[in-house]
Amino acid sequence: MTTTNVTDLPHPTDPDRLIGERILIALRRKGMTQTDLAAVLGMDRTQLNKKLTGKRRWYFAQVATCAVALEMHLAELVGGEAPVDWVGPEPIEDVWRARRDSNPKPSDP
Repeated sequence: MTTTNVTDLPHPTDPDRLIGERILIALRRKGMTQTDLAAVLGMDRTQLNKKLTGKRRWYFAQVATCAVALEMHLAELVGGEAPVDWVGPEPIEDVWRARRDSNPKPSDP
């Protein structure tokens, strides 16, 4: 029989757990599955589930990627509110096109 020490449990106000809870709510609203989001993050569903439940830490880039995938402002996932004039993330294809166009390759002579 294994026992869980109280100190091993996440604190009720643990930021990683709170971020995970906000992401879970957003997943439901968006109609996405954990498997869908895990694929976007480049991890498997069990790894994502550990982050969502506060058992593993979130990296800033992961939370930012979740915000884009869930069409939310990053502030909404970390406990704030989106700015009043915020209209949503820039479509990823537009970002890639802008980067590709800003780095032209030299022409062949």
